[in-house]
Amino acid sequence: MALNDRAGHVVVAFRNPAKLGAFSMADGAPVANVDLCADADDMFMDAKRERVYVSCGDGHLDVFDTREDAYPRINHIATIARARTSLFVPELDVLFLAVRATPSEPAAIWVFRPNYMNEEPFP
Repeated sequence: MALNDRAGHVVVAFRNPAKLGAFSMADGAPVANVDLCADADDMFMDAKRERVYVSCGDGHLDVFDTREDAYPRINHIATIARARTSLFVPELDVLFLAVRATPSEPAAIWVFRPNYMNEEPFP
C-alpha cells in the first residue's frame, strides 16, 4: 500500500487478480481499479512527479500517473522474472531493484532514474 496524500487516496496493489486499486481516505470509496503487473511486491509513491511505482515478480516495473483519479499505467518496464524487491529513495530520485542471480549472471541491484529531459517515467 501507499498513500497519495495530494489526492487523499490509499493505493493498494492486489495480486489475484493483479490490479491496482485506489480508495478514498475519507470514506473508503473505490476511486480506481486498473490492471497491474503480476506478483506485485513493493509499491512507492513519487510525490514529486505524482506517480506510483510497483515492482512485480513477473518481470515488470509498472508506473502509474496519479494526477488523474483513473490512475492510468504510463509505463510497463521489462525487468527480470522474480525481481520483485525494490526501494524508491526520493532524496536520491532513484528506484533500486534487487535482481536474483541466474545460472549465467550474478545477483545485482538495478538502478532506475526518471528521465529528466521530458519527465518520462524511467528510460
